[in-house]
Amino acid sequence: MNISKTTLAAAIGAVAVGAFLIWRATSPGDAAADHIDDVTVPELSAQA
Repeated sequence: MNISKTTLAAAIGAVAVGAFLIWRATSPGDAAADHIDDVTVPELSAQA
């Protein structure tokens, strides 16, 4: 299988973001989780 590193990184990133969003949707909301969400979402948006 010949996949470029960029494509592989994008696929891994998409899976990671999807898993993170599912985890956030199913985890109980608390201050720590909300803080983590506030920190990571802008970073993920900037990379997209």
